[in-house]
Amino acid sequence: MKRKRQSGLSDMLADVERLVRESSFQEFLSNLADGPYGRYFQSNCEECRTRREVRLKTLEAIGKSKNLEHFENKDFVSWGLSAAEWEALLVPMQTHAQLKVIRITSIAYRQEAAAAKAEAETAPLYRSLVAHARNLTSLNLVYIRPELAAQLALGLQENSSRNSSRCKLRTLEASLWGCLAETNAKRDHSERKADNAKTALHLAEMVIHAPALEEITLLFSHETKHAWSKALKGCAHLKRIFIWSEAQFMRQDGFADVLIDAFTGRCPDSALQRLVIYEENLTVEQLALLVTSSIQEIVVEHADPAFRSCSPTRWQFLGKAIHEAPKRRSTLSLIEKLAICTSLEELTLGDNSHAGHEQSRDRQKDACKYLFQRLKQNKSIKVLDLTPALWLGDDNCKDLMDLLEVNFTLEKISFPDSFRGYEENSDLMNRRLQRNKEIADHFATLYGAKKLEDT
Repeated sequence: MKRKRQSGLSDMLADVERLVRESSFQEFLSNLADGPYGRYFQSNCEECRTRREVRLKTLEAIGKSKNLEHFENKDFVSWGLSAAEWEALLVPMQTHAQLKVIRITSIAYRQEAAAAKAEAETAPLYRSLVAHARNLTSLNLVYIRPELAAQLALGLQENSSRNSSRCKLRTLEASLWGCLAETNAKRDHSERKADNAKTALHLAEMVIHAPALEEITLLFSHETKHAWSKALKGCAHLKRIFIWSEAQFMRQDGFADVLIDAFTGRCPDSALQRLVIYEENLTVEQLALLVTSSIQEIVVEHADPAFRSCSPTRWQFLGKAIHEAPKRRSTLSLIEKLAICTSLEELTLGDNSHAGHEQSRDRQKDACKYLFQRLKQNKSIKVLDLTPALWLGDDNCKDLMDLLEVNFTLEKISFPDSFRGYEENSDLMNRRLQRNKEIADHFATLYGAKKLEDT
């Protein structure tokens, strides 16, 4: 009877090994769950001894698979693996698998004692897995806790040593465990905040050990400012940054200084291409300073519409900042920064809300007046779109005339339908347009004015 059971087990494991060799990882998991051996990976299986042997041998076969390039521990979390079973899976994977992508989801974010203990036992295994992954290009960490982050940082450090100080990691993405925690006691809030700060420090260490990084998700807090500043300066190939923050858990005070310090003055080949910020409490001054750096594009998500999209070559400035009195000084400060930005080519200025409010009209007129004055020094601006500014004053026309007299780079200006100042000052405008042929042709097309002859 015993010999028959062992023979059946051998045949079963042979089938498992064949499935591992002949199918992709996800196909194998699906076939395993739907096949005759799926019951051995259910917690209510009564065949305890056979179940233990099948699970260990199956996990070992997966770990030894040479065609495994993408690993997600989440696929195994639902199996309720023991420490010995995690070891059977991850230890052979260190030497056999050709991993390029590793995605690790923390199993301890629920603060369950058993889950926390299991993660503490498996953290060194993940460290070794990362350290031995010679072809690792992407590391994705979900709901990560500081203890696991510390082990993974050490793993990347060892990876660099094994690869002659050249870790191949290109993408590092992480989300904090506190992002999905329930809003319970204040003690939980302070604990999450402290853990998030520790995690961010370990992520900064990972960046230091991966100089070839091109894209990262940045978890920033005031306590990690120094660590991130040092880490980002060493990323010569960094192209995209995504800044993630939950307002109730972390503040980003000082992040603009870190980015400006890290990316100002870089040559075009090492300039940051895209910065995406998930934040609701950014200031105008921070964005204005970022625009004057070498960062090519800035996108702000979940923020005031005034700051939805901006870059040194294209800035859209729409929303509340023009009609809200507390922000008026910041608005003018932003315009001043933009006007002297030497790479600014397109600028949209306006306000799509509270159009009928008298104060809104006056502030838009003031903002446009200030903008026209400051743009006299700008030699790069080509497109000026004032269409969203619903209430331009006719007296703004004189400031525009003065701008056209000294600025010869402008090729296109768009006004709202309510603005008629250019008609009432047509003679003066024509004299100014003689100095600027590109914009004269544009005006002729846009407003039906007589097209100026070449001189």
